[in-house]
Amino acid sequence: MQRQVLKYDGGKWVPADDMGTSGALTGLTGDVSSSGAPSATVTLNDNVVTSAKIVDGTIVNADIAAGAAITDSKLATLTTAGKVSGNAIISGTIGGSTAINTSGLIQTSTGLRVYSGSNYVELKAPTLSQNTSYELPFSDGSTGQLLTTDGGGKLSWTTITTSGGTVTGVTASAPLVSSGGTAPVISLNNSGVAAGTYDRVTVTAKGLVTGGSNVTATDLPNLAGDVTSTAGLSNSKVEKIQGIPVASTTPSLGQILMFDSSKWNVQYFGFGELRSTVTGNTQMPASCATANKTLNWSAITDTFTCANIAIANTQVSGLGTASTKDFGDSAGNLVELDGSGKIPAALLPASGDNLGNHTATTNLNMGTYNITNAGKIYLADGAWNTPSLSFASSPSTGISNSGGIMKFTSGGNLAMDLSATSLILNGSFGPLMRLGGGSFTAANPTYSFGGYSSSGMFPGTGMLGFSVNGTERLRMDSNGMIGVGTTSPTRRLHIVGDGTDYGDDIFMEGVNSETAVPQISLVRSRGTASTRNPILANDTIGTLAFRGYDNSTHAYSARISSNAETDFATAVNGNLRFYTAAAGTDAERMRITGSGNVGIGTTSPLSTLHIKSNEADVVMDGTNPFVVQRSTAYPTASMEVAGIGYRSESPTPSTNLWPPQANVSFRATENHTASAQGTGLSISTTANGSTTRQERVKIDGAGDVTVMGKLIGAVKDTSGNSLRACVGSSSPGGWTYYAVNTTGGTWCSAYKDISTSSCNFSTVFNYFPTLDASVGSHWVTFGATSVYNITPTSFRIYIGILGSYDSTNCNASAVPHNSYGYYIRWMGVGL
Repeated sequence: MQRQVLKYDGGKWVPADDMGTSGALTGLTGDVSSSGAPSATVTLNDNVVTSAKIVDGTIVNADIAAGAAITDSKLATLTTAGKVSGNAIISGTIGGSTAINTSGLIQTSTGLRVYSGSNYVELKAPTLSQNTSYELPFSDGSTGQLLTTDGGGKLSWTTITTSGGTVTGVTASAPLVSSGGTAPVISLNNSGVAAGTYDRVTVTAKGLVTGGSNVTATDLPNLAGDVTSTAGLSNSKVEKIQGIPVASTTPSLGQILMFDSSKWNVQYFGFGELRSTVTGNTQMPASCATANKTLNWSAITDTFTCANIAIANTQVSGLGTASTKDFGDSAGNLVELDGSGKIPAALLPASGDNLGNHTATTNLNMGTYNITNAGKIYLADGAWNTPSLSFASSPSTGISNSGGIMKFTSGGNLAMDLSATSLILNGSFGPLMRLGGGSFTAANPTYSFGGYSSSGMFPGTGMLGFSVNGTERLRMDSNGMIGVGTTSPTRRLHIVGDGTDYGDDIFMEGVNSETAVPQISLVRSRGTASTRNPILANDTIGTLAFRGYDNSTHAYSARISSNAETDFATAVNGNLRFYTAAAGTDAERMRITGSGNVGIGTTSPLSTLHIKSNEADVVMDGTNPFVVQRSTAYPTASMEVAGIGYRSESPTPSTNLWPPQANVSFRATENHTASAQGTGLSISTTANGSTTRQERVKIDGAGDVTVMGKLIGAVKDTSGNSLRACVGSSSPGGWTYYAVNTTGGTWCSAYKDISTSSCNFSTVFNYFPTLDASVGSHWVTFGATSVYNITPTSFRIYIGILGSYDSTNCNASAVPHNSYGYYIRWMGVGL
């Protein structure tokens, strides 16, 4: 039956009639009280009306008790339709932001001030013998216009045009001259120069240059004297220097000009041309050409003389009294070099030479002849930057001694220190290797660094240790176990933290612009390290374990492992298993299969999320505990977008899944877009003795409920379409002037378009409006129930107000409907 509702009968919801029961109103409580029944008189209790209980925070047409004070912040407007009229306000001020609205006159006997802060602009009336009024124009003027009066007090915007005056005469001072009169001609005085062309420049009588051309060499006068020219400067040459003629001979490379007593002549310059600064004669002797001659210069005469070459025996150290020394291989002879700076091999002994106890004051070069047999070379210690033993091609590369430590220098840089107990590379901060016997520990490592001798590597029984600042930090034992923070590692990598912040952490950070990221890889294969074989199904590939000490051992608290689902040689399928411990025993709690199914309480999940438990399967808590989202961007009408269902487990769930026996599904009721997303709800169940699920209850996007195919509580039109009711209210004001009537009764009318788009009507049956006011009264109005221009999204209403109206108080700028705050409450019926 139609117009039924769902009513709970104590065990289930059933369709039923519920027409309600009538009875008498016995009483009202709260801010109102009542008397009488069944027709009750309702009275508003005293002192219960506050601004919070008034819809717009104002008091309309209410009496205010005498002497009551109302601050101006509590008054939005004062109107002559209220309690202020005529000359009711005769003194004082109305301050703050209070507005005064009146259809009469605002009268002041002093002036009208408009304030900006503490400053103001004041308008005052002059002393008048009669009344004067000005009427402002209807619209605004343009830029530059002025307000002008027509002589009768009506102002209008006027554009002022200006015209120039008359010039009666203009005078000018030199070098300008004026012709005078009302249209004078201003010009330059003549300069006194005759117009014409002067040396390629053309000028006027007033000195104005009007033309010109380039100056050429022929325009200049010819030169005379030491430099002469013809045709101006186009052909000039030097013919004399200081009045002495210059020879016309063309010089050759390397020749100079020299005075030959009559002219400047061209010739080469040789030693024979040198002259004494004392006598002016030639400096060189006439002949000095033999091989045993040399030139001696005299500072007195500034000349050279020719002399024989002779060296006295006193001028050569070691010659004694002998007057001469010969070259040869006899006793007392001098050794003559072979021309390449070396002693001839014939003059050297055939076997090794004992240098004896000689002291070399410079370098000892043994690049060709070496010391053999048992011999020693004693050198000075030197320094690392000036080695005692170096090389001719690289003097800054060599060996020196410093307190028994040999210092090896390369290219001026200290490369190595070598002592009886250590070897240090790259200077004092390079690697240091302790040599010889001794006890090597973390504080005294075998291999360390010069500036940090207590940091390095040291050996021990069956171990190799690494220390920093004398403390062991890492150890590798004979089984290949590596310990960090422990001297007894039991695993390939055994790390013991120090209990400080970050001291127990392993931190990996990747900093790059590539796709590589930090990764911990747990890798496993069957076989051996040299011959690897694929893993098999159910093999554990790797485990991340969490263990805690329980006074006897480190017991498992939780672990995550990955296992192969198939033989990897055939197909690579793996799962992830999560274990936690309860009462000392850890067990698998959750599994993620290779296909992505998640199982909680089951090792064979059959869907994306499969929960199996004898207790409450899912407990959700929160403000929005459960949301199902479909991945389809925009579903189409009737498409199931989400659902919650129940199904029994079949005897063979891994191969045969039964369909849900009951479910709640959510379906799109229209094709979804960004602005249209209607969605409904459907409830389906399966009857006893059946395996077919059927829809029992449906709620569409508009909220209409259908039970077993019957619409509950619906209102239909004559065609059987379900109708919807929608209510709304417009905002006060916003009325547009329509007309004013001054004959047969005066009234003012205006209209307003009312938006109903929030109802989402596709078809509208009718609108039912009523008029209300937020400020004034509306009992003298007509037209409130008539609607025009009906559409599914709007309608128009015209309201007339009876009263004393004409074009002065009812026009496009003065609409009383807006002053009274008229607005429309309405109800619409449609599809």
